[in-house]
Amino acid sequence: MGFTPSPNVSGSAITPDSITVDTNTLNVNVSGYTDKVGIGTATPSAKLEVQDTTNAPLAKFRGSGNERLTIYQPANGDWRLYPYDDDDDTYKALKLGHEKMIVEAGGDVGIGTMSPDKKLEILDATDAQLRLTHTDASMHTDFQTIAGGDLVVQHQNDAVYFRGDSIQSYIML
Repeated sequence: MGFTPSPNVSGSAITPDSITVDTNTLNVNVSGYTDKVGIGTATPSAKLEVQDTTNAPLAKFRGSGNERLTIYQPANGDWRLYPYDDDDDTYKALKLGHEKMIVEAGGDVGIGTMSPDKKLEILDATDAQLRLTHTDASMHTDFQTIAGGDLVVQHQNDAVYFRGDSIQSYIML
């Protein structure tokens, strides 16, 4: 493999196809786990698997400047992503998918829009923007803003339209 551990490295094992450092610290191509890297595990189940039991950040990624993304799992089991900029000491927006969802640093959330104006803004020009569903998904109510800004609240075959200063109720056929 062309790698020889330095005399200061202890607990290392080198074979022609793998490297192991301190058993669970770093494992590359260990027997039965070809083309996989494990950090904190000797049995990686993906191309890269990182395990930690200390509640410390699992990974930090840095861009070309001082921006970073930290992946962290506290003791309660929640996953947290922290986009941060060291230059101006601020949290940055977290964008998920290709312009599908954003959580801005100030807490505004946009779904279907990358520039929400309120705490939650949902944009869909062709379908209901919000669905509230009961336990088994057979009972639901849809909310949709249509052309002109009218609000339609539809439950199964019934609909209520809020138009400017009037409310109209319809039974859909």
